[in-house]
Amino acid sequence: MGIPLIDLSGALQPGAPRSPAVMAVAAQLRQACMGAGFFYVRHHGVPQDIIGRQFALAQQFFDLPLASKEAISLHHSPAMRGYESLGGQTLDANARPDLKESFYCGLGPVRPIFFQCEGLPRHANRGARRRQGRGLG
Repeated sequence: MGIPLIDLSGALQPGAPRSPAVMAVAAQLRQACMGAGFFYVRHHGVPQDIIGRQFALAQQFFDLPLASKEAISLHHSPAMRGYESLGGQTLDANARPDLKESFYCGLGPVRPIFFQCEGLPRHANRGARRRQGRGLG
């Protein structure tokens, strides 16, 4: 089973939120999540320069020393948001830990510790601090 590729172009057109195009994409998303558990999207409308910048900042973050990343561990967060180390997650008690590092974020109260990561350029944290007033974290 491969990872499904979902085309969002029809669903992002102005119109009714329950248009046939939107409902078709919703069905594809549901199927992908229930089947493969993952999906790719195309025609999402996010400019390539923003995508490239996000990948570059993610690389900078994950290249930091472990101690810097652990300082903003999700284990310090009441909302379970922040850094999770390599092998930090096991979904099945009988399985080996996942071989990935992660950074979890989401909507809700912002904890300033998440945006004070040593080693990242000051501008990398600027947008997060601006969003604090809007309740994004």
